[in-house]
Amino acid sequence: MSINEISNDIMNNAISGIKSLDKIINSENFQNLVKLILNTNGKIIFSGVGKSGNIANKISSTMSSLGKSSFFIHPTDASHGDIGIISKNDCIILLSKSGESIELEDIVRYAQNNRIPVVSFSMNKESFLAKESDLAIVFDDIKDGFLDINAPMISTTTMLVFGDCLCAAIAHSNNFNKDQYRKLHPGGKLGKSMTKISYIMRKDDKIPKININANMHDVIFEITSKMLGMTCIVDDKDMVVGVITDGDLRRIIEKDLNYLQLKIENVMTKDFKHLDQHVFLDEAVNLFIENKITSSIVVNEKLNPIGAVNIHDLLNFTSNKI
Repeated sequence: MSINEISNDIMNNAISGIKSLDKIINSENFQNLVKLILNTNGKIIFSGVGKSGNIANKISSTMSSLGKSSFFIHPTDASHGDIGIISKNDCIILLSKSGESIELEDIVRYAQNNRIPVVSFSMNKESFLAKESDLAIVFDDIKDGFLDINAPMISTTTMLVFGDCLCAAIAHSNNFNKDQYRKLHPGGKLGKSMTKISYIMRKDDKIPKININANMHDVIFEITSKMLGMTCIVDDKDMVVGVITDGDLRRIIEKDLNYLQLKIENVMTKDFKHLDQHVFLDEAVNLFIENKITSSIVVNEKLNPIGAVNIHDLLNFTSNKI
């Protein structure tokens, strides 16, 4: 076989493995697993050996990042004292393709002696692990590896995708939202992109703002002094009713040399784009790009201006590394 044929064979087998998850996710077993995890007051303990252990570690990490306390314990460490960190309020999930990994037996016996629920992910319903578990998730035993090399590839991919489905189901059931996700990811570019706009916006006297009864000379001064290329227009109740940009000014000057005599309400854009105070930075960046704007006013529920931001503020904050 050529390298392309081998690669395509792996890819097609992986696709088959993922598609086989459909019947599991739509089964009563999956519903019971989700309920078990949701009703667990303690931690969700994952364990496994070799590549299955790597997948177990990743699923555990994802589950924790989505708000459900979880951690991975290596079965060898568990057998040499670390098993004591598992409490009666926990739930144990063990991963093993064959379901016969002898290294997991100590964890199973400890759980049974302490009435701690055990869930198994395997590809053998007749295995020790499947039979000794309180709830067994059994995947199709799809051909692993390539040619005559039975390397763990398709099995780990299938379990990994199933783990992602499980974590998403748990998070959704717990009403886990983007704000909570941000709090669990305060560092790096991910944490920055999920910071709320109110954290970086310009406030108070740095907000370009002009009353609708002012004159065009005041508008030009405000746009120039605040250096955002725009100003919002507010009524007597401090509600934003429009915006004027430096682009608007250039177009007005080209049409009317007496632009200083014009009324603000006849120049401003009434159908303007703005940012809500609760949006995240990544959402703000998308709004700027989609609407081809470079600055925006941030408003509260009553459309009062509480901040201002431009594209450079957003990109500089989200692109800098901690």
